[in-house]
Amino acid sequence: IGVLWQTSSSLPGSSSRSGVTSRALALTLVAFSPGLLMVDHIHFQYNGMVIGLHVCALTAAHAQSPVLAAVLFSVLVHTKHIFAFAAPAMAAHLLA
Repeated sequence: IGVLWQTSSSLPGSSSRSGVTSRALALTLVAFSPGLLMVDHIHFQYNGMVIGLHVCALTAAHAQSPVLAAVLFSVLVHTKHIFAFAAPAMAAHLLA
């Protein structure tokens, strides 16, 4: 969901007649997809959520929000330690 939200921010939010933007509609359809929920949350142990956190942390770092990037990355590493491999790169980017 985080990946979709961050990547769709650059797309124009064209409104339909009902006033629902295409971004909100796409986010809702992906967020409540039963197949995605079952596969992601049962088999892969929330990989979609942590990848979304990673993308959000990278986006915050790119947007010159180092505190937000550090908080999001900290939550990411505490949620799933496999993302610790990216810590040196994130620290170097935030300290530069």
